[in-house]
Amino acid sequence: MSDYTFNHIYNTIYEAGCNAPGEGYQEFPYKPDGLKLYQNIYELTYLIYWLARKGYNFNLGVDVGIAFGGTTKILRDLIPIKKTIVIDNCSEVPTGAYWNKIKDRVNSEIVEEIWEDSLSETTREKLTKYAGEIDFVFLDGNHSKETVESEIELFYKLCKNGALIVFHDAFSSGVGVFDAWCNLRLKKDKRFILKAAFLVTMPGIVVFEVVKTGSTDDTMSNFDKNNSKTSKIKADNK
Repeated sequence: MSDYTFNHIYNTIYEAGCNAPGEGYQEFPYKPDGLKLYQNIYELTYLIYWLARKGYNFNLGVDVGIAFGGTTKILRDLIPIKKTIVIDNCSEVPTGAYWNKIKDRVNSEIVEEIWEDSLSETTREKLTKYAGEIDFVFLDGNHSKETVESEIELFYKLCKNGALIVFHDAFSSGVGVFDAWCNLRLKKDKRFILKAAFLVTMPGIVVFEVVKTGSTDDTMSNFDKNNSKTSKIKADNK
């Protein structure tokens, strides 16, 4: 994975295409069997390139708000994610019908499909058994500030130390994602470290790392002592 070039990743995403006739979402060409990728192709390429360059290899990824599932598939085509949980309440798109066509081609073991609100009691119960295992989260569901902040708290409890939480639509106007992740920095919340941000036009992507303190409330006790000395959240520019 680390030997993937930026151009290789870009071309792989580009060739995945879009299957919406006459639309060619963003920069994607129309392909009858293409993926429904609701992404800025450059921002998604930068994210995957950064993950590959850092050598990330994930055990359990959770995608919230998968829509048609195209992003879930392309991420796992290019990033090692051994197991996957998908969550969507299907309020905006008929997730199930299209997802069922592509899920067998997803390069990951699908361990849970949760067709519920991300914050419902049913979702919480299903996710609890994976507490301490989750090391990658892609948030792209309800974009209200209150929902995103609640998801942050939920996944902080569920994630292992060092897990990454990716926020999609991070810079979009009129949605609460920007306010939610900015508040982590404004409050100097030491539980999260801003690792990367990618903004070409819109919607933008930011990545935070989860830092666990080893208290009885945390799911993991192994804490990176170097992180404990961090006085404020800083972006990783390496």
